[in-house]
Amino acid sequence: MTDSHFMVEKQELREKIWKKMKEQGIEQFPYAWGRIPNFREAQKAASRLTTVAEYREAETIFVAPDSPQRPVRQRALLDGKTVVMPTPRLTSGFLLIHVERGK
Repeated sequence: MTDSHFMVEKQELREKIWKKMKEQGIEQFPYAWGRIPNFREAQKAASRLTTVAEYREAETIFVAPDSPQRPVRQRALLDGKTVVMPTPRLTSGFLLIHVERGK
């Protein structure tokens, strides 16, 4: 399978998901098409992530800067993890975020 074929399949999958989100009324402004979509219950999704073994075992996680990922970034920092986040459109590289807890 070529890279271009993979990219076409990836875009088709994105569009299928965006369409389904619109049909089910779960997308939120700014709407899904062409971006990582905002959606109802993003906070609940972030909480569910904490039940995944890979998340629990990780000391550092990579999280997108998009607004629907905000609850994941918050949860990870509360859980004492280091967050790696690209700046929007990688204009300034990556941010490494870690909260030092007081004694």
